[in-house]
Parts: sequence; C-alpha cells; structure tokens
Amino acid sequence: MAPQEPEGFASLSREVVSEANRWVSRDWALTSIRRRPVIFLTLTEYLYQQYQSRPIVLIDEYDTPIQCAYDHGFYERAISYFRTWFNNTLKSNEFLNFAVPT
Repeated sequence: MAPQEPEGFASLSREVVSEANRWVSRDWALTSIRRRPVIFLTLTEYLYQQYQSRPIVLIDEYDTPIQCAYDHGFYERAISYFRTWFNNTLKSNEFLNFAVPT
C-alpha cells in the first residue's frame, strides 16, 4: 500500500512527491545522487511554507555511511560528497531552523 500524501503535497510536482515518498520509505538508493539535495531543500521549503516555521531536522546515524566508506576504501570520495551535501542542504538552507546529527 502506497503512503498517503498530506493534503499540502498537491502543490508539489509529482516528481518531488515520488522522490519524497521513496526517501520516507527508506528507498533512498533509488533517488538520484544529484536530486537528493534538491529534494531535501524542497521539503524544508515546503514545511516552512506550510507551517510558517522553519523545521528542525534530526539526522540519525550520519556517520554510518562514512564508516562504511572508510572500511571499503572510498573514504575521501564519501567525505567530499557529505561535505558538499551538508554545506548545500544544511548550512545554506534558509528554510531550515537547524539540524542535529546524532
């Protein structure tokens, strides 16, 4: 059974909703690497517009993919990706209150 979309999702494009549903359903691997920051930015903007409050994001186990990259020999590539991702989606995101990596 597909997840129910909140009422306000009607204002978002089908592509954004589809990718957001994959993200929520933990099927993140199906979302293009280039689209991931865009989806995150779009969702935080949507939450801000919908609730007139900048969201707080908790990022659970952010270090797991970094440890996996280290164990499998592509640590530098992973660090480069996460540095860019965190900078573009967290530090410069005007719709985000703050994020907490746990």
